[in-house]
Amino acid sequence: MTTVDSVFQTRFLVATVNQIKPVKTPVLDKVFAVKERSLSSNIEFDVETDAEGISVSAPSSSPATVIKKDGYDHVVVPAPRFPEKTPITPAELDKIRSMGSNAPMLAAEKVGQELAKLRARTDRTREFMAIKALSGTVVDGAGKTLVTYTFPNGHKPVLAAKKRWSDSESTPLVDIRAWKELISAATGGAVETFYGFCAADVMDALLEHPKIAELLKNQMGQQLVETGRIGRLAGVETEEVSGTYKDKDGNRVKMMPAGHIAIVGVGYGNTAEGFAPPEDFKAADGIGSGQLPDLYFAKSWEEDDPSVLWLKAESRPLPLVKRPGCIVYAKVL
Repeated sequence: MTTVDSVFQTRFLVATVNQIKPVKTPVLDKVFAVKERSLSSNIEFDVETDAEGISVSAPSSSPATVIKKDGYDHVVVPAPRFPEKTPITPAELDKIRSMGSNAPMLAAEKVGQELAKLRARTDRTREFMAIKALSGTVVDGAGKTLVTYTFPNGHKPVLAAKKRWSDSESTPLVDIRAWKELISAATGGAVETFYGFCAADVMDALLEHPKIAELLKNQMGQQLVETGRIGRLAGVETEEVSGTYKDKDGNRVKMMPAGHIAIVGVGYGNTAEGFAPPEDFKAADGIGSGQLPDLYFAKSWEEDDPSVLWLKAESRPLPLVKRPGCIVYAKVL
């Protein structure tokens, strides 16, 4: 039987915080959908530095071919940690308990609302880090560099003069097709879907470009009106990244820097989101437990003076670019 007190038990809180999804995270969902769980405070993974080769057939009497690992760098990164907490006052709990048989349901709703607020802040951070990963450098909200990915030559182009997409003589479709070929070559063809994520001014330039405006109007006009997404442009599903965040000085900054677009080839082994166990004695899947962690941990505890009940949510995520060649990060304006 569910009671008000049972709603605040760790098991219930962990299940609740991992079920809710309070904010949209399109880059995280599309590019870093694969999750890789660590058993320690470090996240370890291999970064491919050279495209894989093609297998050679061997006679039935021959042993298996030994695959060389000199095309990889083994990376060990301390997992970032994002713990957030919020108080629930005695007055709030007393009001819930006064509702009789409805009290457990109201308590669960209150817990869900408060955990959603906590998770929303961290999910925005996860999306922020995912967008930053597309540029090759992942930072946290204070601007601290967490990990840097080295892109192959040609994967961070800067268009100049009449090649910029704001110029009527530029060729955005040709550029996109060339970058797709670059990605396919760098990843050994390990691409299932291409996505494009661009700043607002880049989307404006695409919509207003005379060479593709009519194409967009005739073939994708309704989708543009309804979603603000250009379907598949030259085989790339392209959308605008419109979110903002406040930096450590309180200034509002756009998630995607002006003038930039990232073309990403998503496929097996290209990208993932890694996460480490929580640093908390009450976590059944905490460090040293030997259990693979959930994406989020949550718990509650009381303090006596002043009397308050705390709710906490914690996650330790990091976007992983395991094949940096799967990304082209271009300045097109």
